[in-house]
Amino acid sequence: MSVYFIQAGDGGPIKIGVTTDVQDRLSTLQIGSALPLVLLLEVWGGIEQERGYHETFAEHRMRGEWFAPHEDLLAFIEHLKENPPEPPPPEEEPPRLSITVTEAMEFVAFFAVLALKEGDEAIAARCVYRLYEKEHPGALSNLFDYVRRVKRERAEHNK
Repeated sequence: MSVYFIQAGDGGPIKIGVTTDVQDRLSTLQIGSALPLVLLLEVWGGIEQERGYHETFAEHRMRGEWFAPHEDLLAFIEHLKENPPEPPPPEEEPPRLSITVTEAMEFVAFFAVLALKEGDEAIAARCVYRLYEKEHPGALSNLFDYVRRVKRERAEHNK
């Protein structure tokens, strides 16, 4: 996402907004504007940065996201041109386990047995589903039937 500063006409009000496609946004705004619109600046940012800019220049707000072209705002835009904000570094993904399908299935089976021993069919079913069903749709229906049957037999035996 990026925050943009678009000015209406020469010396007109400045819109501070946020978008994923500034050229598309400029074209859309131009349709409803009697004055030619000029993109003054596009910088990295999202809704939080846009809100911050709105709060900083609240005293110059004309209406909505449009601000008077006050010297403070114009100086700030020039400052951002020379010192654009940098996006935060991407979050690192946690390392993934590298195991074979067989190892994963052994783990799933072990965990499912533990869950069944504790009488929690739902946990066993969810664990098995998440690790296996997405790769092999329909393959677990027999296992679920088996789990239900074991649960039913245990309930009947404990009566």
